[in-house]
Amino acid sequence: MGRAILFGRLAAKDLRRHLAEGVLLFMVIAAASATLTLALVLHGETTNPYATSRAATAGGGENRGRTGDHQHKLRRTITESITKPDIAY
Repeated sequence: MGRAILFGRLAAKDLRRHLAEGVLLFMVIAAASATLTLALVLHGETTNPYATSRAATAGGGENRGRTGDHQHKLRRTITESITKPDIAY
């Protein structure tokens, strides 16, 4: 118990002599603890960020571009629009 009291007295004396450093140290510790708390709170959301989107779209997040049937339909639509004589350019 004597060592804890001595340590407390020395810390208080140091804070009175170096107030700016003490305030800065407090701000750094507060920012670090706030960052750690935020990281621990958001851990569940950041491990699987697209789970809600996949659940809402029934796995629609696997779009890899226009391939297969989509590409064929797109080519046909473009070809039909180019060959129509009633379209004015």
